[in-house]
Amino acid sequence: MTGPFRKYRTALQRPQFLQLWLSWGLSRLGDGVHEIALVLLVWQLTGSATLMAAVAICSMIPNIVFAFVGGAVADRFDRKRIMVLCEAGRSVLVFTLVPLYLVGWINSFWICAFAILSSILETFFAPAQFAMIPAAVGSENVQAAQGLMQATSRMAMIAGPAIGATIFGLIGPSMPFLLNAASFCRFGARIVKDFYL
Repeated sequence: MTGPFRKYRTALQRPQFLQLWLSWGLSRLGDGVHEIALVLLVWQLTGSATLMAAVAICSMIPNIVFAFVGGAVADRFDRKRIMVLCEAGRSVLVFTLVPLYLVGWINSFWICAFAILSSILETFFAPAQFAMIPAAVGSENVQAAQGLMQATSRMAMIAGPAIGATIFGLIGPSMPFLLNAASFCRFGARIVKDFYL
């Protein structure tokens, strides 16, 4: 095994990074499931392509507005704590969607609000997570580790919507959100176990 593949293998041999990478991949997959489920839920409730686009835009705007703020916060505060708080917040948000849907209180306004809040938390989470990579793999393996994280994120964001749309269609709107909330809980628990205990 030569070149970058050897570096990837070396990074994955670090137990902390391996767990971080696996949990990150699961969390990104959950994001893909969640995002397509939000859009499909708007379509189911309203039949409006315009509102579907509005939800997608609401998910993207915080990434633009808070991109530099998230990096600055990650530089100034405890990154592990930022990650745990952001994942806990996103888990609560996603879990809250299910009972609101079941009792018929969910509407386009709330869906857009959830999309914005979830995206804001992700904007603070991602810089903190990437800043922790050097401690998990060592400075010599940072480039390979970041490459793995980025590639995993891309693959998960392709597979996630396909899985989410399938689950939405076969089981119903609640299940994609429950699965995504579970992925947040799993990732947050892994961070706590690896970096706090």
